[in-house]
Amino acid sequence: EEHRPIGTDMRRILLLSPVALALAVPGPLPAAAPGENARRPVATYSIVARDLDSGQLGVAVQSHWFSVGSVVTWAAAGVGAVATQSFTEVSYGPLGLERLRAGESPGDALRALIEADPHPEVRQVAFVDARGRVAAHTGAGCIQGAGHRTGDGYSVQANLMLTDEVPDAMARAFENARGPLAERLMASLAAAQRAGGDIRGKQIRRSSRAPEIFTELMQRIWGIKNDLLSDGMSPEYASYILPNALAVRFEETGSILNLWYKFTNRSCLRAEEEIWQVTMEEISQIKEIHPSLGAYLGPPCYVRKMAYLNESVSEDVGKTRYCNQGKLYCRQPVWNIYPNVSIENVLKV
Repeated sequence: EEHRPIGTDMRRILLLSPVALALAVPGPLPAAAPGENARRPVATYSIVARDLDSGQLGVAVQSHWFSVGSVVTWAAAGVGAVATQSFTEVSYGPLGLERLRAGESPGDALRALIEADPHPEVRQVAFVDARGRVAAHTGAGCIQGAGHRTGDGYSVQANLMLTDEVPDAMARAFENARGPLAERLMASLAAAQRAGGDIRGKQIRRSSRAPEIFTELMQRIWGIKNDLLSDGMSPEYASYILPNALAVRFEETGSILNLWYKFTNRSCLRAEEEIWQVTMEEISQIKEIHPSLGAYLGPPCYVRKMAYLNESVSEDVGKTRYCNQGKLYCRQPVWNIYPNVSIENVLKV
């Protein structure tokens, strides 16, 4: 089965549950030599946060900088999260988590690393621990507009922004947002962009050729991946050809209600293709093990139709009564034909 690329931007969210989540990733990067990264500004806005209700920890970042997530975001379940940016010193990530794991408060951990840093004036760093305590630092040498705001269980920070209003806008958006932590993190990033975002704007749009080059390159890469799939290689191993591919192993626990919420939203055809494929596989497994529970798992429009006792309605009526995507309607009456749906048709719209 072929996989296709979907739209992307330089944005990353790392979300960890304190219950039973383990990431199989390479060991911490070696600490950079003093001043080694002082010539590489990462103009960025980011947020570290702990959800006061669920205990989840998260860190999210957006920037013009390619692969920004591999540099800025660091987190460990049950320990804390770190964002390190501006003239980035990557070692703040693993060393900060190490200190938090040893029991130091975010303030003490950050203070110790700043004191040992020969260039603290160009660093911008934020910590949050598993208790929701936060600490942040914006050096006087960070490129303006630069600043941070801290609140109950979170810190937002930005540098090289179009206006000084970005941190305040991010803080308000996070505090006012409702729903899961991941959605609140995304709301904060979206608010930063609305407030002006990176002073250099969305870089790829400045060149008429850039989107064409990016699309061509991604099509070639995904073509190679599909060739590997055709040769019998498993999707897991074939995915290593993709940019920033990384093996992730995880265990997930939660209440039935939380899992139902996840499966329902991720089985919508507007979800990212990889997420949709994995979700459908998980739902299929649940149906085999527990058919009565699996019968209630499916995309939101399908679940809503079940609430109407499976009444039969036209597509025009259904897409307003059952589908909540508005103009992003996937052009398929999924509520009538689920599970016989195809995400391929959505990608062509």
